[in-house]
Amino acid sequence: MAVPLWVQGGTTDGLAAMAFACAWAVPVVVVVPWRTVLGSVLATTEPWVTPRGR
Repeated sequence: MAVPLWVQGGTTDGLAAMAFACAWAVPVVVVVPWRTVLGSVLATTEPWVTPRGR
C-alpha cells in the first residue's frame, strides 16, 4: 500500500513512519536460519499428547 502512494507522491508522515517500522521485519525474516531455530525449539518441547497404553 505504501509503494503506490509513494510513487504518486501521496505519502503522509504517518504512513512513512509505519512503512519504515515494518521494513525492519523483512531482513529479520530473510536472515534468520529458520530451520535451525525451529529445530532447536521443537527439540526442547514436550509432546502434546501422551502415548497410548500409559
